[in-house]
Amino acid sequence: PTRIIGDGGKVVALECDEMELGTPDESGRRRPVPVEGSSFQLPADIVIPAVSQEGGDVQSLMQSVTTVQVTETGMVPISGTELRGVRGFTDLLRAASIGEPVDLGERVIIIGGGNVAVDVARTIIRLGIKDVKLACLESYDEMPAFPEEVVAAAEEGITLLNGASPKRIVGKDGHVTAVEFRECLSVFDAEGRFSPVVKPDSEEMYPADTVVVAIGQTVDWDLFKGADGILETKGGFISADRETMVTNVKRVFAGGDVVTGPDV
Repeated sequence: PTRIIGDGGKVVALECDEMELGTPDESGRRRPVPVEGSSFQLPADIVIPAVSQEGGDVQSLMQSVTTVQVTETGMVPISGTELRGVRGFTDLLRAASIGEPVDLGERVIIIGGGNVAVDVARTIIRLGIKDVKLACLESYDEMPAFPEEVVAAAEEGITLLNGASPKRIVGKDGHVTAVEFRECLSVFDAEGRFSPVVKPDSEEMYPADTVVVAIGQTVDWDLFKGADGILETKGGFISADRETMVTNVKRVFAGGDVVTGPDV
């Protein structure tokens, strides 16, 4: 979208440009760029702006929107996450959605048991990768993902590793080669608090060329320029009312993983 077209104070259309993949940037990524002379108009009665994670900060966003949810992919607190081949899910899903080539190797392990993790796994196997494993702490029946999504993932050929607690990510020459898991006996304690219990001496290694962490998202504090004074919890998340999503900064709202933390 390039501009909203109005007539007499009423929205009548949204002007857009066609997009194509540009030249690779310093990181090797090809981001969408407008095609010159490709502008077209979409008739519209209502235009609802949706904020993406591509650029901007809270100060600039507050000029036009009233609610902001700002996150980046959360990482598991284990050794080896710095290795090449260990990545979050947001960039991967973005690349796949626009047809950008994604080099994942032949063996992929996704860590997470929610709907996002299942979505990532199904996206990857549709890229033609045969060895795709989805590992999560929960048992099959306890997985937070929708049951029908889990069933569909298994039918597509994704291997489910239930009750698998990641212990460490192993690498060679700076690149991931495997993930070591332990058997998770329970995820929550008697009071419902997140407190995984693992079985001693239950380590098992699974080879991997790529590890995708899809356990949730954490706060990207770099985007909070212009929202000075926003309260932070001891765990490093945004302090906000769980029901209303109101923070202590006017016109800044927060919800989801940036408030509750990722499902590690």
